[in-house]
Formats: sequence, structure tokens, C-alpha cells
Amino acid sequence: MRKIFIAILLCMSFTSGFIHAQTSVQILLGTQGFGLDINKSVSEKFSTRLGISSIPFSIDNIVVNFHNVNTNDNIKANFSNIHFMLNYTPFFKDNFRVVGGVAYIIKANGKANIVPTDSYSYGNIQLTKEELGTAVMNVSWSGLVPYLGVGLLNGFPTRYFNVSVDLGTYYLGSPKANMYGTGLLSGSYIYTEQLQKNVKGYKWMPLLQVNFNFNFRANSTY
Repeated sequence: MRKIFIAILLCMSFTSGFIHAQTSVQILLGTQGFGLDINKSVSEKFSTRLGISSIPFSIDNIVVNFHNVNTNDNIKANFSNIHFMLNYTPFFKDNFRVVGGVAYIIKANGKANIVPTDSYSYGNIQLTKEELGTAVMNVSWSGLVPYLGVGLLNGFPTRYFNVSVDLGTYYLGSPKANMYGTGLLSGSYIYTEQLQKNVKGYKWMPLLQVNFNFNFRANSTY
């Protein structure tokens, strides 16, 4: 929560500069979730964006048969970041932008809980679901990550409102992964190395985003 508050203060301070520049406030909706950007021009061809976005994700009651044991699983994921982007408009019209930037990951993880719902028989041995326990898989990313993409349509409304689009990807690097459990599944940690190998290729986060741009005063031109 403190990091989010700091990000909001940064956005507020960012808006106080460039008094004569074009300015828009952007509400973001896309694969990185919901967010807010402050978009400011710094020259005829360059503009900067500072903002924050977050996407919480959860799926419950996933029924799976795991080694002849019925389980009721749930998956939770979260991706939250503070980002700074530089837009370059190579042509006279503002309908195409090259976008590069960097994001600081506040939180980026995925967690799967595997919970047996039935007892399990092994020969003459009968095990209850409580004795079986639960297993947990975690995957997470952290740190500063680069972004590269393109933007379509103008991010500065001529009057009060318009819509623009961003297409690109973050390079997250390989995630950290671990696995653990309780009860008879407490030995699940031995699969951590295999889980790490299985997810090492999850380095990219594609972005498709619609920006709802608002202008609260007349934009000046260069």
C-alpha cells in the first residue's frame, strides 16, 4: 500500500511540470489490468508517461484428478507495477508511436493450491484427505523490467476525450519458483527444481491495452 501511495504522489508531482505542454490523464484497461497514466509532451515528437497498473486474478473450484486423487484447486495471480514510458512519434501525424520504457514490479506472482477432496487407498492403507495434506506451487518475478512496443492513435485529445491503443511486451526474465506442502504432501518441495525448469521460459508479458484519454484544459501546440 505504501508503494502505491508513493506512486500516486509521483504522478501528482509529475503533473505540476511542463505547464505549456500537452497533457492528458489516461485510464488504462488491458492485459496488465487497470491503471492510471499521466501523459505529457516534452517536444514535438517526444512525450512521457508515468503511471501505475494492477491486475488481480483468481480462479476457484478447479476439479482435477491428480494421481488418482480428486482435488479442488484454486489459482491466484497478481501483476502490479509502476511504469515510466517514452513515446516517440516519427511522423507528422500522431497516430503512430514507438514506445520504450521501464517498470518497477510491485508484485508479480502466481500461486496454485492443490487440495485433496477424497481419501486415498494404497493397498490396505486408507488415508484421509487431512492426512494427505495440501500442495502449493509459487511462481514470482521482481525488480526493474524493460518494455518495448508501439502505440496507435493520438494519446492527446483534441478536445476533451479520445481513445488510443498500446501493443508491446515486458521482458520479465525467468521467474523464481518453489513448491511445498503439508501432511504427506510435505515432500512436494523436492519438485521445486523441476518446476523451476518448467517455467524458466516464462520471460515475456505481452501487452494489449486501451487508453481512455482525458484532457481537462485546452492543449497548446509547439
